Amino acid sequence: MLRTYDRIGSGGHSLGSRTKVAQLNALRNDVKHLGLSPNPAVVRQLIAEITAFADATAKAFIGRPLSRIQFVDLIREDDVRSSMQKIRALIDSGEYRPALEQMAHVIYRVYESHLFEFTRSLMRHTSNTAPDPEAVDFPQA
Repeated sequence: MLRTYDRIGSGGHSLGSRTKVAQLNALRNDVKHLGLSPNPAVVRQLIAEITAFADATAKAFIGRPLSRIQFVDLIREDDVRSSMQKIRALIDSGEYRPALEQMAHVIYRVYESHLFEFTRSLMRHTSNTAPDPEAVDFPQA
């Protein structure tokens, strides 16, 4: 972690205090090798420290704290992004059934409707060349 910090710093980007990163790295190593502390207050403080570090780093590089970045923001199509933001609002307000229904509509619109259109088109093209089922002699079993 410290090597990565130094490499980022050598590129002209600041991630804050090296001492702070060294402390977080020591905590990371302890958690990795020894597990979390049995003291919940220590764990709660560790989460706050990591979150603050991640927010500051994201704000420095992306312009937003990590806690304000949502995957919905990555959706390119405006109508799909808007639909997903509405679904997020439904989930936040505890309306899970309408949220699931809206998700099903979005999944159909984005993924499955194209498949059905392709299938219909394929059926139209193959139905003109397919032989009449009455004219085909099937072997007797």
